[in-house]
Amino acid sequence: MLKATQIDNIDSSLKEGFVDYNGEWIIPPIFDVTSFDYKYEFDKQNYCRVSINRKYGFIDNEGKWKIEPKFENLSHFDVQDYCLAKFNGKYGFINRKGDWVINPEFIRLDDFDFEGYAYASLNNTTEGFIDRKGEWVIQPNFKSLEVFQSDGLCVAQDFNSKLGLIDRNGNWYIRPIFEDINKFDKEGFCLVELNKKWGFIDRDGNFVIEPVYDKILSSSKNWKIYGEGFDDQDYCLVKFNDKWGAINRLGDWIFEPEFQDLCFFNNHGFASAQINDKCGVIDRQGNWIISSKFESVDDIAYFGYGDYNFNNNIFCGAWEKGKKGFIDQEGNWTIQPQFDAAFKFDEDGYCCVKLNEKFGIIDRNGKWKIDAILDKDLRNFWLMSKPIIKQPMSIVSVENKYGILDQDYNWIVSPKYYFLEHEEDNIYRAAVSDSKYGFFSTEKNDWLVKPIFDY
Repeated sequence: MLKATQIDNIDSSLKEGFVDYNGEWIIPPIFDVTSFDYKYEFDKQNYCRVSINRKYGFIDNEGKWKIEPKFENLSHFDVQDYCLAKFNGKYGFINRKGDWVINPEFIRLDDFDFEGYAYASLNNTTEGFIDRKGEWVIQPNFKSLEVFQSDGLCVAQDFNSKLGLIDRNGNWYIRPIFEDINKFDKEGFCLVELNKKWGFIDRDGNFVIEPVYDKILSSSKNWKIYGEGFDDQDYCLVKFNDKWGAINRLGDWIFEPEFQDLCFFNNHGFASAQINDKCGVIDRQGNWIISSKFESVDDIAYFGYGDYNFNNNIFCGAWEKGKKGFIDQEGNWTIQPQFDAAFKFDEDGYCCVKLNEKFGIIDRNGKWKIDAILDKDLRNFWLMSKPIIKQPMSIVSVENKYGILDQDYNWIVSPKYYFLEHEEDNIYRAAVSDSKYGFFSTEKNDWLVKPIFDY
C-alpha cells in the first residue's frame, strides 16, 4: 500500500489515505496530513497510527478502527504492547484494545526501558520512575532524572541542583555534590565537575584525579572515542591554565599543556592541534607531524580520516585564505584550497564539496565527478563520525528540480521533478508540477501510478 493525499471536498483541506499499486483507493483519504518526520505505517500486528480531526487512533489495513481516535497523541506499541498515550493533557499507557493499563495522570511520561522503568512526573517539579503496574519503583523525590545507564546507574539532581548517581532502588550511589557528572568508564573512572573544575572519582566517590582542570574532553562530545574522558589508549585531553595537554590515569602529564586547541586522537594516533593561531597535526607524544601553518585543519578523529587507504594522498582537510582543500601526510596540498566547504570522503574516494553556494562531487584527485550544480549537499556525507555508508540512491536537486543519483553518483533519474520523495523499495512519490502527484518506479523507469493525487 502507498500513502496518497487528496483535497477534501468539504473544507478543502488535504486528507491522506492508502492506494494500491494501480492507484485505486484501499482506504479512503479521511486522515489528517502528518508531518514530514512521521509516516503512517503498519506494525507487525497490523496497527497503524492515524489522526483524524487532530485526534489519534489506530486502524487496520482495511481502514477499520482498532482503537478509536480520541487521544491527543499516541506513541507506538512496545514489546509488551504498551502504548504511551495523551488524553486531556495527561499521559498514561493503553493496550491494544485501547484500554488504560496505566491511567493518564502524569504531566510527563516516557516509554519503558529494558528493565521496565518509565520516567514519570506528576507535577513538573518532582520526578521518579514507575513500573508497568503504574506504581512508583523510585519515588518522585528528585528535581530531575536522566535515563538509566547499562551499569544500572542514573544521573539524578537533588533540590539543591546538585548532581549524583542513583541505583535502581532510588538510593544514592554517588552523593549529589557535583555540578556535572558522567558515567563510569571501563576502569571505574567517572568524570565530574566540582566548583567549576573537572576531575575523576572512583566508585566510592573518592577523587582519583583531583578537580583542577578547566575542561576535559569526554566521549559525549564525540561518539567515535570510547570512555568518558579517557580514550582506548588511556589518554585524557585536559585544559589547564587555558592550555591543552594530555594526562594518563595517574594524573601525570603525557605531554605538557601548550596547545591553544586540541582534538581527539584518531585510530592511528594523530590529532589536530592549534598553537599561536595556526593549526597542524600532532602524534601521541605531542610532536608535530604536520607543522602548524594552516588557518585550520579538520578534526581528524571526528571526520574519520584514516578509515580508508587512498595511497596517503588524502590525509585531512585544511584551510587557507578562507578556502578548503586537502593535504597529504607531509602537509603538502594534494587538492588545492578552493572550496567554500568540503565534507568527508566516502569509501570509494568521493567527497561532497561546496563552491559558490552550490554542491558537487569530487574524487580523491580533486577531479569533478559531478560539477557544483546541486542545490544541497548529499545527506550521507554528513556522517563524519563514522565511515560513510553508501546509499543505494540519493535524491538531489538542480535549480529546484529533483532527480536521483545511484551509489556511484551517476544519474538514474534526471533532475526534472517538482517533488520527489522515497516511499518504499524502488518507489518514489513524484510530481512534475505543483498540481498533481503520483508514484514513480526506478526499477521500471516509469510511472507506477500516474500523477492524479493532490499530494
